[in-house]
Amino acid sequence: MKSILGLLLALCCGVAQAVESVEGLPVHLKADHLRYLDFDQEVEALGNAEFDFQDTHIEAEALRLDLLSNTQTGRGKVHIVKGDVPILCISFRYEIDSEKLDIGHFSA
Repeated sequence: MKSILGLLLALCCGVAQAVESVEGLPVHLKADHLRYLDFDQEVEALGNAEFDFQDTHIEAEALRLDLLSNTQTGRGKVHIVKGDVPILCISFRYEIDSEKLDIGHFSA
């Protein structure tokens, strides 16, 4: 749990830096505006949002991390690179636990 607390503290302070995920792997999140929604247990990244985790890099106009359902969503002009595979789309929803990815209007 200390790693989630570290992530939230860094995000609430607007610091774009590497913090540790629950699994102890580095996570990077940066954007023009970062906001933690306490009631919903969500982190919102707006404007030039970038997210790096393991071999995945995501750029989008907006990203949202739902800490309760362990899902991530993105919208706007979205560019996802997983390993060597690039995906361009306008929206996505990723369920972290099941590793299920739903994407809207994409090209690979």
